[in-house]
Amino acid sequence: MFLGIDYVTTDEIEDEVDEDEFERAKPLATVVNQRYVYDEDGDLVTQPDPVELDTLRSQLPRTVTVTVTSESDEYTAILPVVVYRYWIFQGEN
Repeated sequence: MFLGIDYVTTDEIEDEVDEDEFERAKPLATVVNQRYVYDEDGDLVTQPDPVELDTLRSQLPRTVTVTVTSESDEYTAILPVVVYRYWIFQGEN
């Protein structure tokens, strides 16, 4: 699994979403990535831990609260948590 912060608009989230449950200045989300990599022959080279997508989603919170503090300011956002499953085929242009 890979965890990161990425730009996500609510229309990119497949679940039913109420924009009011998020408080954010930009359309950010916490993204959990499930990445599968295949070689040029189509053989699976790397894969995430064997966790079913629905199991993973059921164990994650729907939102996270993130606070960033500097010397003079503080910003708190409530971000959605989304799971992104994708495949990479090496050798493709």
